[in-house]
Amino acid sequence: MSFTPENFTVWVEIPVTDIDRAITYYNRVFDIDLQKDETGPNPMAIFPTANPSGAGGHLYEGKPGTEGNGPTVLLGLP
Repeated sequence: MSFTPENFTVWVEIPVTDIDRAITYYNRVFDIDLQKDETGPNPMAIFPTANPSGAGGHLYEGKPGTEGNGPTVLLGLP
């Protein structure tokens, strides 16, 4: 039996070395309004979604993956 989730991608975490520059880049490329959130222990910027229970993700300050290692992607599978 096949399964088709509402959102195949549940969450994406993208490490960036310069969060302010990354926010500017993603805002321009996707025509969105990412805002830096500094309420937690580390700054991040959460991608906006129309449906609060929809797929999402965020940028965070961290070391980008080396070749063969990339961002974390969580999938909504049964």
